Parts: sequence; C-alpha cells; structure tokens
Amino acid sequence: MPYLNRFNRRIKASSLGYAISFMLLIALMTSGFLFIASTNNRLQASINSRVHVLFDNKLGLNYGTEIVPGEYKEIIHISGDTTEVKKIKWGVYEAINVYTYHGNLSTEKNAISSPLSTESFPTVFTPNNKSNLKVCGNTLIEGNIETTDRGVERGYVAGRSYEREELYNGSLKVSEKEMPAIDFHREHYQYDSLIKWTKPIENLVDTNLSFREKTSLFSSLKPIILNNQIRGNLIIHSFDSIFVKASSDLKHIILVAPKIRFEKGFKGVVQAFAEESITCEDSVELNYPSACVLIRDKVNPEEANFIKLSVGSMVLGGVLLWEEAPQKRNELELIIEEAIVGGLIYNVGVTEVKGKIIGSIYTNSFLLRLGGGIYKNFLLDVLISSKQLPDQFIYPNWIGSNDSMISSILACY
Repeated sequence: MPYLNRFNRRIKASSLGYAISFMLLIALMTSGFLFIASTNNRLQASINSRVHVLFDNKLGLNYGTEIVPGEYKEIIHISGDTTEVKKIKWGVYEAINVYTYHGNLSTEKNAISSPLSTESFPTVFTPNNKSNLKVCGNTLIEGNIETTDRGVERGYVAGRSYEREELYNGSLKVSEKEMPAIDFHREHYQYDSLIKWTKPIENLVDTNLSFREKTSLFSSLKPIILNNQIRGNLIIHSFDSIFVKASSDLKHIILVAPKIRFEKGFKGVVQAFAEESITCEDSVELNYPSACVLIRDKVNPEEANFIKLSVGSMVLGGVLLWEEAPQKRNELELIIEEAIVGGLIYNVGVTEVKGKIIGSIYTNSFLLRLGGGIYKNFLLDVLISSKQLPDQFIYPNWIGSNDSMISSILACY
C-alpha cells in the first residue's frame, strides 16, 4: 500500500506537470495570437492611413485642375490629412504640385496640365489671300478646311496629278483675311523676365526637381551642351545656343536660347523656345506634351529663321512660329520633312510639309520645294488629319477664348 500511494502521488504530480505545460502552451499561443492580431491591426491602420494619404493626394490633384496659375491652396481633409496645392504657368502649359501629409506619412505628385479650350479648330487654316490650295499625288486632308474663297483644287507637279477621288474628307469654309490672334507672351521667356521669378543655379547635375520648390534657372553666356538626366522644375538658358545630345534624358524641362538643336535619336519631353532656329535631327522624338516655339524679334536679311523636323522626327504637343510684324521677303519657315507633328501648329510664315500632321495647322501659306522649283500652296503626298487625333489630346492654349478655368492633366509623375 505505501508503494501504491507513492505511485499515485507520482501520477498526480505528472498530470499536474502536463496540465501546467498545456496551460503554458495555451498561454503562449494566445499571446502569439494577440500579438499577431495587434500587429495586424497596427499594419491595417498604417495601410489605411497610407491609402487615405494617396486618395487625398489624388483629390488634391483634381482640385489643382480647377485653380488658376499662381494660386496656392491648403486643404484639410476629414481624414485629418493636409494637402498643399500649387499651380504655375509652365511654358505653353501649366504645372501642378500636390503634397499631402499626415504625421510621418507623406506623398507628392507633379503634373503638367493645359486649359480645356472652348474653341473648335479647323484641320487646315490659311488666310483668304486669293491663292487657292492645290493638292497633288496621294495627299489626304481629313477634317474641316478654312481657306481662300478659291477653295481647294487638283494640282499637277513633277508629273504627278491628284490621285484620289475626293479633294478632302470634311467640310470647306471661306477663311478670314488674317490669321487669328494668339494668346502668347514672349517676354516670359526672355532672360530679364526669367530671373525675376526663378532661383539661379551654378551647375547642371542629374536631378529630379519638384514643382513644390521655386523654379531653378541655369544660364550661360556660352553654348550649352546637354548630356544630363533631368526632370521637372528647371529652365536652361543660353545667350548663344543649346545642343541636346541623344544620350540626354530630359522630362518636362524648358530650354531657352537663340538656337536649339536636338541630336539624332534624342527622345524626351521638352519645351524649346528659340529666337533664330530649332532643329530636330533625324529620329528625334519630342513626346507629349512637348512644344517648339520660335519667336522672332529682330530680322537678319541674310539669315533664315526656322523650325526644322528632319526625317523620322516627331513632335507631340504644339509648334508655334510667330513675330509681331510678319516679313514677306524673309518669312519664318516650318520645315516638316518625312516627320510627324501631332497637335497644334500655328505659323505666321510658310510651312513646307513632306510628312504628316495629325491635328490642326494654321499657316500663312504652304510651300513645296521640288526639283529646283518652288511652288506656293502646293501639297504633295501629305497627310493632314484631325480625325486621327486621339480624343484625349489637348492643344496648347494659344488660340481663341477660354471661358473655363478647368484644366486637363496631360502628364503626371
């Protein structure tokens, strides 16, 4: 019996040990579950906060399309987030910066926008100057035409007559005698004006500049050769010239110089403002939303002032050639070789097209150089179409009235 009692006591002690171990295991598992649940709740709260910040930042970006350039707004959201919205004029477009924060969380977006125009744009506009438009070869015009009261007729040049059945695919209307007025302020891109609202920098380095900060300006008396990776809020200015190498990676910056040249094969998103010439060598791509702008203040009788798009080049956005008093003996020239312009062209001078225009063109006249001859208002094997332009494509706000302040986002990063 004493032995049996000791055996029973050992069994009870062993059972108690098992019970205690089991309880400890349950406690550890419960603590683990509670820790996981707590961690999951904190993670979920962090994710929710992050989602709120991103969502409110998107709301701020939408709000930025409704304010005018020069405005700054601060928005306090019901979530407790704060969003700062800033909008500035940026070349022929606008730039919007949206910064949203809550505690240690923050996010930022930059966007390029343009006002939504109420204007209805013709596909082709030439002033009513008694010189009719002649189409030859495989030329195709898709859209509405506003031209002289002599209209459009079949032409014959270099052994080529018009090969299509219809002269155009659209409507025909007699144009006004003058080019429509434009809304463009060239003084904004002159050095004396630029230094008033920018901060000078001494060196060019690879960088990403936010539109939340003041615009940076790099200026030089000498020619500038660009071989950088730069995005955002920067204006590069030269009193001489700017040469952009093909290896450069430029996004949403502004170039200002008398002469600007893009090397063969360059691809980027750039606004170029020149006084004498802009040249895109072969296979240059200035992607949407880009712009090439030539503003002539002084006329040199011995020098041609032009924008030239060489074979395989492309400009998506806008092309503008303007002077206050157009010169008949030394006209501004837009030369489109086997290249493409997508968007709006406005040229108070003469346009030579040997490629494609997907959008609208306003020009004083067309020109065709062929076999040593010069033919005025002739189009040979040209495609000009506004019907092939995507609906979401927004023109630069140069022409006509703009009754709405609402802008559309063209690019965002």
